[in-house]
Amino acid sequence: MADNYQDLAIRRQVLLERVKSGQYREFKKALKEIEKLIRVGILSLDELETTSRYKVEKLIRTLKADQIAVFQGAMETYALNLSTIAWVSMNQELLDLQNTIDLGNTKLKKFKKVDLYRKVLKRPLSVNGGLLDAFLKDFTDKEVKRINDTVRLAWSQGKTNAEAVRAIIGTKSGGYLDGILQTTRRNAETIVRTSVQHVASSARMEIWQNNPDVVRRYKWLSTLDRVTSNKCKSLDGLEFEFGKGPVPPIHPNCRSTTVPVTNPKYDFLDEGATRSAEFGPVDAKLDYYDWLKKQKPDVIEEALGKKRAKLFTDGGMSAEKFRKLQFDKNFDPLTLDEMKSIVPAAFKKAGL
Repeated sequence: MADNYQDLAIRRQVLLERVKSGQYREFKKALKEIEKLIRVGILSLDELETTSRYKVEKLIRTLKADQIAVFQGAMETYALNLSTIAWVSMNQELLDLQNTIDLGNTKLKKFKKVDLYRKVLKRPLSVNGGLLDAFLKDFTDKEVKRINDTVRLAWSQGKTNAEAVRAIIGTKSGGYLDGILQTTRRNAETIVRTSVQHVASSARMEIWQNNPDVVRRYKWLSTLDRVTSNKCKSLDGLEFEFGKGPVPPIHPNCRSTTVPVTNPKYDFLDEGATRSAEFGPVDAKLDYYDWLKKQKPDVIEEALGKKRAKLFTDGGMSAEKFRKLQFDKNFDPLTLDEMKSIVPAAFKKAGL
C-alpha cells in the first residue's frame, strides 16, 4: 500500500504504450498479406497500359473483395484483443485502488468481461464523437478505396504493371516508404494506438463511475515531455465530474491518462509523492506548465514553439494563467491572435 496512485497510473500508461506497439506489430501482418495480394493481382494481368477497362475493373473488384476479407479477419482478432485489453485495464484499476486506498469493508463493483466490453463499445471516442466499431470500419473502407483508386489511376495514366506496383508498394531504394501503402501503415498505427487508449480509458471510467462511494471525479494526467500536444498540456492536472470533461484519447496517438479523485473519507497514501517526467521525477502536484517553467529555454521553445515560448517566459504570466489562456470553454486550443486579444499587455511585455 506504499505505492502512490499517480505514479502507478503513469507506469500503467508506459506499459500501455508497449501494448499499442505490440498490437500494431500484429496488425502489420495483415498489411503484408494485402501487399502480396496487390503485387500478385497486378502482375497477373497483361501489361496494364494495354489492358481493357473491363479487365481492370474486374481486377479491382477482386482486390477489393480480397482486401476486405483480410481486413475483416484482422479486425475480428483485433476486437478480441481490445476486449482483453479492456478487461486487463479494469482489473489493474481495481488492484491499484486496493493498493492505494484503505477501503475497509467496501467492495468495489466490477464487470464480467463481455459486459465490460459492451459498455466500452457504447462510449464515444473523444477524438471524433464516433463509436469504436465505426472508427475501425471507416479505416478499412478508406484504405481499400485508396488502394483500388490508385490501380484505376495507374491504368488511366498508361502506367506499366511494374510502375503501378511501385506506386502502391513503393521502391526498394526508398525502403518501400514511398508507396501509398506507407500511408496505410501510418493510418493503421494511429488507429491501433488510438483505439487501445480508448478501451483502456473507458474500462477505467466504468469502474470509477460505478463505484461512486469511492471515486467522485477524475483528474487529467499528461505526459511531461516536449512532444505532448498543446491540448493535453493545458488539461494536465484539471479535475472533471463524470460526463462533463474530456477522456483520453482526445486526438490521434494521445498518450494522456487519468486518475481518480476519491471520496475524502478515503486516505490516498501520497505523502511526498512524485510523478515521472522527461528529465526525472518531480512533485506529483506539479502540472505541465509548472514543470515547463523549470526547464531550460531550448526545452520550452521545443515544447511550445518560438512565439508561445517567448510569451510564456517573458509575458509576466504565471504558469496557471498561461495554461488557462491556451484553450476555450470547449477545450479547443486558441490561436496566438485569439490569445493576444485576451491579454494584449502580456504580448507587449514579451515583445510580440
